[in-house]
Amino acid sequence: MSDKAKMAYISDGHDFLAEGKYHEAIALYKKALELDENYVEAYLSIGKSYELMGALDEAVEILKEGLERNPDEPFLHTSLSQCYQKKGMIPEAEEEMAIAYHLQQSR
Repeated sequence: MSDKAKMAYISDGHDFLAEGKYHEAIALYKKALELDENYVEAYLSIGKSYELMGALDEAVEILKEGLERNPDEPFLHTSLSQCYQKKGMIPEAEEEMAIAYHLQQSR
């Protein structure tokens, strides 16, 4: 499928997310990932959905999966840092933020 289809899943997912329909949003974001397993926006969106639900372990898990495929993506590191911070994992949060900062500076 095309990039247009991926973007449509993300856009429709964002509509659900704005309505607080997290499970519906996640389902659409995962469809975008099925089309492109490296799609950073899908990982970020799933992670944010889980974070908003209070499912921080799931958010961390999907963000780590995204980083396995996109290790040089600063936004994934930043999002993971935020989740770690909310979990009280401050050293891990600081490490992820430092990585994100370094990656951003080298762009």
